[in-house]
Amino acid sequence: MPETSLRNSLSEQLYLFLELGRWIPVSAIVGIMAGSASALLLASLAFVTKVRENHVWLILLLAPAGWLVGLLYKEFGSTVEVSLPPRGKLRFRVATTDSRHDLPSAPNRLNRNFSPPRPDTAWSGDITYIATEEG
Repeated sequence: MPETSLRNSLSEQLYLFLELGRWIPVSAIVGIMAGSASALLLASLAFVTKVRENHVWLILLLAPAGWLVGLLYKEFGSTVEVSLPPRGKLRFRVATTDSRHDLPSAPNRLNRNFSPPRPDTAWSGDITYIATEEG
């Protein structure tokens, strides 16, 4: 093996060794954090299991509490997500297209030919419903 490639090999190995020394503390910190989170989860699970076993009547409160949380989310949850003030019950009405009017419509340039001769010669689109404040 020529001396130049041996020198390159040694410098590469030294570089890799320094990189390893840099990443070992980071991986140790990540491992400690993950292990601590897992231990905390197991300890809290043991605590709530003991509470549940000592207070069986708490099981009876699960259904009403779930109903209450669902009711609160239905009332306030959708407005909290978008930061709007509560509006009360939302009302939707089904609307279909009214084709019987005297307004101009777009010309039918495809004439139901949905196989154009080459790409990018025929484009189409359909907007069936856009929700607005006015309805």
